[in-house]
Amino acid sequence: MPSTEDLRPIERAVRRMSGEGMSTSEIAVKLRKRPRTIELIEWCAQKRLDGEMAKAPTHGGPLTPLERSILRRLEQGDTYGVVGSRIMRSGAQVRRLEAYARFKLDGVWTAPPIVRPV
Repeated sequence: MPSTEDLRPIERAVRRMSGEGMSTSEIAVKLRKRPRTIELIEWCAQKRLDGEMAKAPTHGGPLTPLERSILRRLEQGDTYGVVGSRIMRSGAQVRRLEAYARFKLDGVWTAPPIVRPV
């Protein structure tokens, strides 16, 4: 059963204000939304709490498609320069993206070596 922690920040804010007795139109003015939008946010929050709406799936875990692609290409043996040319980035940028992706996976930061062009 989902908890209020699983709600989006806007859903939590709307539920809190609604629980304090504010009307939909008052909440809409305060949050700069239309009353119908507030009603939809309340509806979605309730569905999420009831377990009828699941959280959005995370197909690749914490990594972005670009980070997954970089790690896959490097594991296949491509160099930073080759990977960089395929994704229109420099080899140094690929190194930084790889380091950040590994940090997301392992939780341990290993700074990429600084490579200066000659």
